[in-house]
Amino acid sequence: MAIIDSIYLENIIEEIKNGKTNYQENKLAKLKFGIPPWLRKIVFSAFNPFYVFYTFIGLQKKLKTEFRVKNIYFSLDFLIYGLKNKASIDLDEYFSENDQNEIIRFVKNRVKSCFNTKLYYKDLCQDGAILAKIKLAEKKLFKRMGSNYIWKTNGTKYIIPSIPEPSCYYYLQGISILPEKITESLKNKLFISIGAYWGDTAISLLSYNPATIWCFEPEQVNYDVLLKVIENNKLQDRIKAYKFGIGNVNKVQSISSYGGSSLMSDEGEEKIEVRNLDSFMNEVEKEIGLIKMDIEGWEYYALQGAKEIIMKYKPVLAISLYHTGQDFFNIPPLLKSYCPEYNFRFVNLAPDELNEKILLAYVNS
Repeated sequence: MAIIDSIYLENIIEEIKNGKTNYQENKLAKLKFGIPPWLRKIVFSAFNPFYVFYTFIGLQKKLKTEFRVKNIYFSLDFLIYGLKNKASIDLDEYFSENDQNEIIRFVKNRVKSCFNTKLYYKDLCQDGAILAKIKLAEKKLFKRMGSNYIWKTNGTKYIIPSIPEPSCYYYLQGISILPEKITESLKNKLFISIGAYWGDTAISLLSYNPATIWCFEPEQVNYDVLLKVIENNKLQDRIKAYKFGIGNVNKVQSISSYGGSSLMSDEGEEKIEVRNLDSFMNEVEKEIGLIKMDIEGWEYYALQGAKEIIMKYKPVLAISLYHTGQDFFNIPPLLKSYCPEYNFRFVNLAPDELNEKILLAYVNS
């Protein structure tokens, strides 16, 4: 039995505290557990400028990698949700043994990152060959052109504003790992990209020969860039953009933007329209082959609002599973309740990061 639950999370924390991991090697970690709790709260506070500098500046330079505050936000959400709600998921019920090992590694690093940013980086990708291949692919596929880039893929050159994540140009959203009959069945069907950004995911999905791709991007700045990418590359017949978010109900929602990512927030600076995908798709009659979601922890709600079309079309789903505890623990059983025939894969699209861990769902036809 491979069960991830609150007890499992507590055991990881105990391992960290007891020094059964590499946590002991970090002097800062030793200091944290070596002083009284009241003093710890003062010294290791976000209001202590010296601690903030060490964590977010000094460590970034030492690791020579981008430190993302967002990672810690999602890690804390994951841990708090799991402990507070006594959440539980039986991996044997949903995933193969190989995928279970990847999931367990992800969960351990999620918890570690709540306590020690250096520790989880140490335990990420140990295979330099993979990273070298990704780097080589980047050099091969992208070329600078003024303020833009040229992306060479599928025998076509696309003008794009920035180099996308490896999940787009190297892993092609992970869909290529599916059985060939599944990827072949996607041809000439409608694809839906939710959280489209400037269209990086959509361009990568063109590799699977969809009829069209509908992109949903609610943020004005990103939406404007998306329209420009479509226009510059004459993709109007293949990619269509919609300026609203996808959720479980139709409403107006505030959103806080951080460029390539965003968070739904009552204090957000931009008001966006959110729509239920089921109600939107009732207005059209198109066979859906694939739905891709990367919406910063809003995936569970978006899937709640897509129940009818999932049950009707049983599309391939590529859903980000790394953002929140609610997504990780509740999305697999939610999708099984919609479509018991779904098979699941847990795919790591960023071997040296906590990001880009997706759930692939598909039905063997």
